[in-house]
Amino acid sequence: MAFGLEVVLQLAIHLTNMRIVTAILILISLNCAGQKNSLIQNFDPMLIPKKGAIKVSLVSPILLTINISYEYALSNKYSMQHGLAYTDYYAYGRRGKYAAFNNFQYTFDFRMYLKNKVKFHGWYQQPFIKYTFINHHFYITDSITNKITNIEENIHAISIGYAFGKQKVYNNKWLIDVYFGVYESLTINYDSNVEAGLETPRQSYKKAPIVNGLWFRPGLKVGYLF
Repeated sequence: MAFGLEVVLQLAIHLTNMRIVTAILILISLNCAGQKNSLIQNFDPMLIPKKGAIKVSLVSPILLTINISYEYALSNKYSMQHGLAYTDYYAYGRRGKYAAFNNFQYTFDFRMYLKNKVKFHGWYQQPFIKYTFINHHFYITDSITNKITNIEENIHAISIGYAFGKQKVYNNKWLIDVYFGVYESLTINYDSNVEAGLETPRQSYKKAPIVNGLWFRPGLKVGYLF
């Protein structure tokens, strides 16, 4: 009889321990589920890390120019940006083509965001340096012989400037970049096949290169993050 009572008591203790363990597991599961829901509710897609952004200018096509850039994040606050621009157009007169203009530019920006909560997002400032190469042809027609002379000029220039702007990210995929800057440009090399008596102040960059002086840099770009 005593043996049977002891078995019953051990069984009761075992069942009690099982209930306690089960209750603890249920509480742990509910707590984990609550934390998961909290993380889902507080999840911000803007915080997904992105390393790069490719952009295209919406203003440059007005000037018959293709302008693309690539921004690479060094941190939430700092980034580097490489930009390429190319222009190619011709002008025609009554006797056919009389001018051709090719322009290549490379720009390096070092960007500093004023707030560093999210990459690629917010107000920023950036110093920059730009290299410009211009190849210019214009054609002079002799009024007596109708002979056409092709005049070619090549200009290499360096520019240093400063810009500020604001970039906004949408859905962690797309961005809009609006900026304005100023820069000083200086010709570092000039060569031409212009002969004496052919050049005029309007036709030749030699006397007053078009790239020299103070210039403005406004811009509007759209881009994609990846």
